[in-house]
This record gives sequence, structure tokens and C-alpha cells, in this order.
Amino acid sequence: MGFFKTLELLFSGDVEKAKKISEEGESALLLAEEAAMVETLTGGLKWELRDSLLPEEKVSVIVKGCNGEAIVITDKRVMILKAGYASGSWAGRKCTAFGLDEITTVGFHCGFDKGLVQVVGEAVPDDNDSLDTMTRASNVINFPADKAIKFRRIVEMLHKRTEENKKRQDT
Repeated sequence: MGFFKTLELLFSGDVEKAKKISEEGESALLLAEEAAMVETLTGGLKWELRDSLLPEEKVSVIVKGCNGEAIVITDKRVMILKAGYASGSWAGRKCTAFGLDEITTVGFHCGFDKGLVQVVGEAVPDDNDSLDTMTRASNVINFPADKAIKFRRIVEMLHKRTEENKKRQDT
């Protein structure tokens, strides 16, 4: 089985089989730290992820945010996917990707009904001066408040990985 078969299993929700195939070395797609951090994508998000993944890239997190948004973390990058209205066009799709070594900070904000995670890197300045422009920015993923704990864990994972990358670069 190859890369796309593992991806197909992942999207169909058969995370355990996809993990097993990946661990057997037939495909290096999935190294899920927890099955709960891998959610099934559909529609434009599914196709945007398929088009955006690099060969041999290992996915550890796929979590859906609000309508038409998802965050994907691989061994090399963080991707914020947007499809449909969230991408700026009813039929549009877009992916904003950051190399793990390019991330300078990750912000987390959560209110009563929704929250957001903002990834700031060297290539994307932190120029969102209001909450309204911030929620529509390509480097921001919005999420419903009932997923706040999951997104907080994602932010903690990103902080840990960026710290490790900084330490490696300093040595």
C-alpha cells in the first residue's frame, strides 16, 4: 500500500489501520501521537490536504476548526487549511503552510463561543490589528469553544516543537 492508500484510510476514519500501515513502513504518512488528534476531513478540506502534503511527509495532527477550516501538523510543517467561504470564495480552497523552523510564535485566544489560534512566522507578519481582521487571516484558524482543550494541546505541541528547533539551531 502506498501513500494515497494510507491517506484514503485516514480520510475514511480508519485511523488504526492507517497507523499500522505507516508503522510497518509501507507508507510514512501517519505518526499520530493520539488518534483523538486526527479527525476526518471532507469536501474541499480533504482535497486541499491531499494537494498540499509533500511526499513522505508524516502527519501527526488533523483537527477541524469552524466551518471550512482545519489545522494539520506534520513532521516538517504546520498547515492551516481553508475551504469554501472561509477561503474567501464559495468554491475556493487555500493552504497556508509554515515550516516548523519558521514559526516565531503561536497565539491562543478563546471566548465563550469560539476561539482562534494564530501562527506567526518569519514570512507572515503579525499585522492583524483587530479581532475582525484576525479571524479572517490566512495564518489563523477559528474553532468552536467546545474544542478549546484540543486546540490548547495543539498550541502546546507547537510551542514544544519550535523550542526544540530553536535549540537545534543554536547548537
